[in-house]
Amino acid sequence: MSGLEIFSVAASVVQVAQLSLSLVTSLTSLYNSIRGAPGIMHARLDQVRTLIEISRQIESQPQLQTPKVATIISTCLRESEGLRARIQDLVTETKDSKLKKLGNTIGGLLMEKKIIGILQRLEEGKTSLILCITQIDS
Repeated sequence: MSGLEIFSVAASVVQVAQLSLSLVTSLTSLYNSIRGAPGIMHARLDQVRTLIEISRQIESQPQLQTPKVATIISTCLRESEGLRARIQDLVTETKDSKLKKLGNTIGGLLMEKKIIGILQRLEEGKTSLILCITQIDS
């Protein structure tokens, strides 16, 4: 074997090692995502439920009712209720089968970007609502 062939074999071994490390890292990340997904979904569900409660409390305060506040609250409630329903479908109970839990977890991971996008829009609505209420109070 010439020096060039040995160098080529060594480069191939390094490439295989890098690919193996990349695969192990990806699988570990996927495993951790799947393992942590149920807790994340429960936390997000609680967060959305709290937002719905607060929105309804603001909606019931006559002194805060302006057209702008009503529009923001309406939008936030509509998106929050839709998100709550989506997340509720993905949350599993302890009595559910392992197959259902796995399916819901994978479904949650696939919807992650969409859920985060809706949460960001709700956060923007919340900020707008805070500004409107601050204007009303001043």
